[in-house]
Amino acid sequence: MNNNTIHNLEDPDPRGANQATNKKHVDTLLATKLDREINIDMKGHLISNLALPSKNKDAAWVEYVNYRINTEAAKYVKVDGSSAMTSDFDLNDKKNN
Repeated sequence: MNNNTIHNLEDPDPRGANQATNKKHVDTLLATKLDREINIDMKGHLISNLALPSKNKDAAWVEYVNYRINTEAAKYVKVDGSSAMTSDFDLNDKKNN
């Protein structure tokens, strides 16, 4: 097509399988099919090359999760006594009754 485009395609006739369609129609169909809470059976295949997660429910790669666990864990006092507190601990007037 030498970098030419086709404009003003309508939605395809549902009775015809060999028709061109527009991007909006395809995006709508994909959103309808993918926006479901279903289980996906990967049949032993992997998902690779994930981007960094940007939303709470995004998938994350193992190295990212391990990094977050290691950096976040350093912010907490271990309850086994293996780390000492280095400053005051303010409970903001919260008491356990």
